[in-house]
Amino acid sequence: MADQQQERTFSFAFALTGAEALACVRAVTARQTSALSRAPLFLALALGIPAIGLLIWLLIGLGVLVRLEARSVLIAAVLAYFTGFAAAQLQARRARRLIARELFRHYVSAEQRKVEIVDDGVISQTSEAQTLYRWTAIEAADVAGPLILIWSRGGAATPIPLRILKEGERDRLIETLKARAGLEGAQH
Repeated sequence: MADQQQERTFSFAFALTGAEALACVRAVTARQTSALSRAPLFLALALGIPAIGLLIWLLIGLGVLVRLEARSVLIAAVLAYFTGFAAAQLQARRARRLIARELFRHYVSAEQRKVEIVDDGVISQTSEAQTLYRWTAIEAADVAGPLILIWSRGGAATPIPLRILKEGERDRLIETLKARAGLEGAQH
């Protein structure tokens, strides 16, 4: 995958602690669901209620529904709509918990990890797999609790525990990652 002759700017070997794995899982699930968790209620109100009102107005116009019944039908339709919306939100929450559980197993199961910053990108290696994330695939590098997380497209995070870094190495590592990936905030 990666040429072994590449210059290694940084190289780290470590095992994540339970607290670090949990922090990584929380950051990954928060990043993956942040946009989705804010949008549904707004969309439900902005799209659902007018659609129900339009449907009832159409039924009254076609003579299928009498105006006296419209109020009861409107209340029932809105209640049914929001009951379905609430059920969908509960299902989404359950799915996020299952994903978080699997992510936790993934980050804890790999006892030893190795992360290298090389000319072509970031190499993340466990006993199960080795992945090269090219610089063009790196979207962000930031501190999340006890970790530096290197984010790549698709929401994957490569963790590096702060506890293994030497004095002053944290800022130099983040600056190197941002500069090589061409991210905002890099000092040239």
